[in-house]
Amino acid sequence: MASDINIPLLSDNIREFSKIFAIPFTLMDGNDILITHGPVTLTPAFLSSALPFLSHRKDAPSYYVSPDFLMTGRIHAGDSGLSILMGPAYFKAPEEEDLLKIFKRAKEYAPDLTFMSLRNYFSNVLPIGPDRFLSLLSSLDGLINRRFFSPEKITGFLDQTPSFYTEIVSSEKLRLLDEKPRQTDNYRFESQLLYYVKNGMISEIQSLGAFTGYLPSLGSTSLSATKNALIILNTLCIRAAISGGVEPSVSYAQGELFLHQIESATTINQLLILNQTQNIPVQYASLVKSTQTPSTGDVKVDAAISYLHNHYQENVTVKELADTIALSPEYLSTLFKKKAGKSIPAYLSELKIKSAKAMLMYSDATLAEISSVLSFSSQAYFQTVFKKVTGQTPAAFRQNAAQNAEEFGDTDSKNQSKSNSFNTEAGV
Repeated sequence: MASDINIPLLSDNIREFSKIFAIPFTLMDGNDILITHGPVTLTPAFLSSALPFLSHRKDAPSYYVSPDFLMTGRIHAGDSGLSILMGPAYFKAPEEEDLLKIFKRAKEYAPDLTFMSLRNYFSNVLPIGPDRFLSLLSSLDGLINRRFFSPEKITGFLDQTPSFYTEIVSSEKLRLLDEKPRQTDNYRFESQLLYYVKNGMISEIQSLGAFTGYLPSLGSTSLSATKNALIILNTLCIRAAISGGVEPSVSYAQGELFLHQIESATTINQLLILNQTQNIPVQYASLVKSTQTPSTGDVKVDAAISYLHNHYQENVTVKELADTIALSPEYLSTLFKKKAGKSIPAYLSELKIKSAKAMLMYSDATLAEISSVLSFSSQAYFQTVFKKVTGQTPAAFRQNAAQNAEEFGDTDSKNQSKSNSFNTEAGV
């Protein structure tokens, strides 16, 4: 059933997630384990113990929390018959009493399990809060199946599957388990940040600050929790960059570099300095920007494109652009359309509308204010251009803002071919 899937490529992807998050990921064909990637391995019976309680639905990821609060997630790779188990993981570093309880129950279904192997397992598997566990489950599902479910939406599927509901812990209990209450705007902020990274919007990311206020919302102020928070930020940015067109190997290489720096830190202050000086999301957005900024093979046109990307919020005229790169307006217009495939005004409009989308989704700015910020001649003209580029009015787009955010950016992006390469090769 899984013959059309590139299993080595799928395995490589979950191996990278395992390296970054220090959580086991198991590739399965039906109920058979093909391979497990993780800091340590345990008996297959322990790793797959949650299978009877996980949903078999393929249109969304599922999760299960055991009576001992071990969390396991499952993602189906399309209709291939393959699935990925994430975990089991624990929401904190288990104490000896916790381990004894887990071991006693685990022996019922994994008789070959030893207490020392269980202790070694949880000494190497990174603790992760339930909210962050669901965020990672969502991220991996998005990479494999080209879709995005927020943690709230994943837990929301409980109401649609009553028989499954009785087997799992409700989202309310998940929140009680987490290290601290989830901030109301946390997911909105995360969605906004990932949109900016995916679209290479460096200045917009910089306007959000260095994310020091974001870190406490992901865990306590301990060194391990702060490391975990930055690892999560790094992981989400990896996915955003890939979705924005960056080659997976390039994005993962950047991720491994940051991971090494994070893990090498011995104080919280070192981690904060790392994030402030390097601004992790900006680094990924820079990769996206260089990927999405086309190279036409003409030095003058490439210079014009670079100028537009850096000044799209201004009222850039063809004459101003031509003067900047020392060409006549007429010749530049002809050359630009020939090399870039569209006129200068059309290219500039698309850049402006990309920024307008972000403001419509993540701010309360009025249409008049957005029009002014992006230097449109009038609000009416802004609305006309927006509809021409997107096919809908700004008001309609804002009305569907939640859906637009969950779709992880502009769905009409022409830079998806590279981010879809995994799915094409893997056949999912």
